[in-house]
Amino acid sequence: MNYDAVILSHPKDYNKLPFCLNSLVNLDPYPQNIYVISPDRHYIDGVNSVLDHEAIGIFVDQIKYKRPFWILQQLLGLYQSFTLNDTYMVIDGDVIFNRPIAFTGKTFFISDREQHHQPYFNFMKDYFKLEKKVDFTFINDFMVFDKNICKKFLPPLGEFLEDLNAWLEDEKYLLADYELYGNWVYNNMPGEYSIRQTKQKTLGQFALWDTDQLKILVETAKTLPIDLFTVHTWT
Repeated sequence: MNYDAVILSHPKDYNKLPFCLNSLVNLDPYPQNIYVISPDRHYIDGVNSVLDHEAIGIFVDQIKYKRPFWILQQLLGLYQSFTLNDTYMVIDGDVIFNRPIAFTGKTFFISDREQHHQPYFNFMKDYFKLEKKVDFTFINDFMVFDKNICKKFLPPLGEFLEDLNAWLEDEKYLLADYELYGNWVYNNMPGEYSIRQTKQKTLGQFALWDTDQLKILVETAKTLPIDLFTVHTWT
């Protein structure tokens, strides 16, 4: 099974990129191609650098929601078409995989966190006519997508962006790409995807992480029974 890795990186996470990229050796199979999407160009051996606005032709200032970069990140994952393979894994740039994770292209990674934010499901139901059918969350720090599946239920990007700008003015609604994709698959392709439980640890601070801190975290994590950890920089 061939697939590509798409890493979404924000400037506050740039020094985490080498750690994230190095940790991809824990993915089984290893991605055929690796892409980093960010506001700036990166020159890293073996990595394809894609600028935010190049990826899907949308600029952040076209998004009216109060957290435009978050919505842009979700649209990047759902609508990208530049990967060589139809199957691709979207990974947050502050994720570091800690131990081997085997999977197929039809695997949902389910975290050990509990999460339920009703506006996500209000939007799914009222816009996509889609009901939640599982008792867990699809929200995680990485997700496997298939371009062909995305094309089946997503409207044209320009149309969807206009709708989002209108719908998200109401706090009753909010987009959640992983919940949307996961629930669509479970509603329309029952039994075709397997579930892979993952154990993770979330770390965060308001200050930027320096490289020495990250090195210590990577070494410490090797002693812990976790599949991955995230190193958030809160703003």
